Amino acid sequence: MLEPELLQDFIRGFYGYGNLGAKYWFIGLEEGGGTSIDEIQHRLETWDALGRPSLADLDEFHRRAGITRWSVPRPPLQST
Repeated sequence: MLEPELLQDFIRGFYGYGNLGAKYWFIGLEEGGGTSIDEIQHRLETWDALGRPSLADLDEFHRRAGITRWSVPRPPLQST
């Protein structure tokens, strides 16, 4: 079951991945996934465990969330 308050906080406060101190920003969620309520809840809990940052480190977030298909030596192509 999704926690409504955590979901609302995520929607309002998480912009994506990157570093606000960088010269250029690419902000936005385009990672796909969330094919089940449990998977979405796990991502929300990962964000919560990281301290609910407005921007997260992509590699760290995905490692903690168990999203590994893109972090392999020969990742699959992702259509856009």
